[in-house]
Amino acid sequence: MQFIKTLFWVLLVLLLAVFSINNWNDVSITIWSDTLLDTKLPMLIIGSFILGFLPMWLLYRGSVWRNKRRIASLESRLTSQQSVVSTPASSDAEPASPLQSDPSS
Repeated sequence: MQFIKTLFWVLLVLLLAVFSINNWNDVSITIWSDTLLDTKLPMLIIGSFILGFLPMWLLYRGSVWRNKRRIASLESRLTSQQSVVSTPASSDAEPASPLQSDPSS
């Protein structure tokens, strides 16, 4: 499985390099009416991708963190309840069986 992940990342970097080499053109972006930004096309596309990807990745990491905390809390609560149930009650009298018939009948 590690080989497939490595192969995927190598192919992705290779495709990105080929795209960058073939599209290394200057692009002028008007940010405000008097501000002009000159950049290369691959940098613009990669920057746009990162700006779109980053908030969703942070949201994903936050939900994973929250779920791990929730699972740990539930597991600790379960182990504490199991320890309470597993300790036997020390009483001399036996509890009455619910299946005993009524003595007055």
